[in-house]
Amino acid sequence: MALKLKIEAHIELPEIARKTTLDCFVNARFRDEMLDCELPVVQTATAAAKIIAVSFNEEWDDRDVAYALIGLDRKTDRISCRTLGNLLIALDHTLTLPQAEAVLTGAAFKINDARIRGEQTYHCFVVTGDPQNPVAVCAVRVCYDWEEWMEDWSYSVDLLAPFLGDQAGSETCHNQFFLVPNFVRRYAYA
Repeated sequence: MALKLKIEAHIELPEIARKTTLDCFVNARFRDEMLDCELPVVQTATAAAKIIAVSFNEEWDDRDVAYALIGLDRKTDRISCRTLGNLLIALDHTLTLPQAEAVLTGAAFKINDARIRGEQTYHCFVVTGDPQNPVAVCAVRVCYDWEEWMEDWSYSVDLLAPFLGDQAGSETCHNQFFLVPNFVRRYAYA
């Protein structure tokens, strides 16, 4: 059975101008230098987009999410890593770093109309430009103080191993969200 998605929020982004990767997430408490090594030098401009934040009611890894987004079951449908990444790109289920940055400095904090004490992690698929591993996962961990959330928050940005590589691991669903653009209601829901 395919991983079931639970939609937590709908986020609308305006057009976003092109930006160098080096200029993305410059205010992060920690910014993984792999962003500059593994991603294209320039992040392309994007049209206005509708993005959803989804969570899951079971353990998942990034490949499970990729399969669920394209409507396949990882246990029964086997496709290559490259094909899976290319399908995510073709279906426009990837974000640019400026889009992720715009979401995480604004609307994403309104998930469930409240901030959760401590930390939340937001994942998204990003294009690498590498034909063998066309997509990677960017994870942004957001920390904030419950009582002073408007003024006291910080975030760190990591580029995880290529999502289809050997280093992809399982995550639990607590305070973990996946940001997905151009979602179509043909997939499984929780």
